[in-house]
Amino acid sequence: MLKALIFDLDGTLAHTLPAIAEGMNLALAELGYPEISEAQVYEFINMGARDYAKYALPAKYREDDARVDALYAAYNRHYAEVYMHTDTTYDGIPALIEHLKGKYPLAVNSNKQDEFVKKITEALYPGEFELVMGQSAFPTKPAPDAPLYIA
Repeated sequence: MLKALIFDLDGTLAHTLPAIAEGMNLALAELGYPEISEAQVYEFINMGARDYAKYALPAKYREDDARVDALYAAYNRHYAEVYMHTDTTYDGIPALIEHLKGKYPLAVNSNKQDEFVKKITEALYPGEFELVMGQSAFPTKPAPDAPLYIA
């Protein structure tokens, strides 16, 4: 029996890919590397933000921890400036959330930075979720710790 529903944010509740690509491309440009395409972002993003930075680098630099760390730091700075450029949901999702609200407790769990998850979720779905949680003291997904805590 379903007792609660937990949603991911990126690629589920919100079309965040363009803002994620924008943040990374600003960081890459700052450090003198070539931009990446949205298709590459889609390929690299599900690994977590640091690995996203690693694979966004040209292949010959991916094992250079100093370069990865520098790009990761630049990405975090730039993404903090552009993350609210996310203003698109997927067709039917707002209606689905509205339909489910009141029938089940609704929550969001994302590997994205907690502050960003909360602000994007509230902007796109004001007051719809009982708990919204991004990166925290728990290991990131696919580890079950955060979803179990939410449950």
